Amino acid sequence: MSKQPFLPLFFGDFLASTAEWSGEEASLYLTLLGHQWTLGTLPADAAKLARIVRWERKAFEKCWPQVSSKFEAKDGRLVNARLEQHRVKADEVAEKNRTAGRKGAESRWGKDGERHSERHSERHSDHMASAIEPLCHPIQSNPIQSRVLPPSSPDLCVSASTARADTRTRSGRPTNADWEAVKAAYPKGSGMPNWNIAQHHWHLRIDDGCGASELLAAVKRYRAWVDGGGISSNAYVMQPAKFFSDSNKPWQQQWELPKPIESAANVGVLSAVKWRPTDDESTTEGARASA
Repeated sequence: MSKQPFLPLFFGDFLASTAEWSGEEASLYLTLLGHQWTLGTLPADAAKLARIVRWERKAFEKCWPQVSSKFEAKDGRLVNARLEQHRVKADEVAEKNRTAGRKGAESRWGKDGERHSERHSERHSDHMASAIEPLCHPIQSNPIQSRVLPPSSPDLCVSASTARADTRTRSGRPTNADWEAVKAAYPKGSGMPNWNIAQHHWHLRIDDGCGASELLAAVKRYRAWVDGGGISSNAYVMQPAKFFSDSNKPWQQQWELPKPIESAANVGVLSAVKWRPTDDESTTEGARASA
């Protein structure tokens, strides 16, 4: 998977190299370049390539003879050599920028740079703790109002320290293991999900205040709903990017399966039971008959 999020595409060169191609061939070529930049290499099997780009097999096989000339086999996979040259250059530029950034930080802050950063974070936490705002759980519609204590209250220091601890917890970034747990728990669909975009929206939900454990629990609820028959086929599994970005907020839904409907065989059972009179009713009916 590429460490560089931006594909260095030079449209002048791209248009010149595909000037005599059809629109479908150029579109397929551009899409494959994007997948190679993300995945690193492409499968050599035509059927797998068609699924990756989400093309119908017949349309893919019609364009592939022309597009395949831009790719070469390498260790059983396909690559565009020119794109890999751009990847190497992009990595070199990124490494130079990182080195320059580290040198700049060292020259500016010296050995005290790390301690300065810690003091800055501590002051930021203190400022956040002093601001009394309504606390709201991400999936609650009504916020829980904070209790404003008088200045003389002995609990004020305890409240502020608790708020600082909560601030540090919220500011902590999730680890890669948290994201891998989400990927492992997400239900399998028929297509190939774009995990890069999904992770981007997952981080946005973290920034909104959702905890990594809460989002993982939401994914597990959705998977239980899917496995329990919530959809008729895995082809209808929601893409993970949509799960963490849809306006309906799927990560806040409970994903409960509907309760089973009672069997139709039980309908009308009561009507099939014959009516039998009570003792009093039998006496009354006998008196009526004798009269």
